[in-house]
Amino acid sequence: MRVAHPQDRRSSVLRLTLEGEKVLAASRPVVERELASLTATVPAADLGRLAATLAALRASLEADDQGRPG
Repeated sequence: MRVAHPQDRRSSVLRLTLEGEKVLAASRPVVERELASLTATVPAADLGRLAATLAALRASLEADDQGRPG
């Protein structure tokens, strides 16, 4: 569903409907299982570095109020 952006009324924010939230919840275990399968041969240290890099990127973007509605 589309709602007005809280700070920029010219923009819209997309939000899941109740049905969309149910579909997302049902799909999460499937996605997690597939990711585990796809990364099974990647060494744990490499996955740890990747996770740390993605966390740093997310923190940087959020600090600049990028990538998040409102």
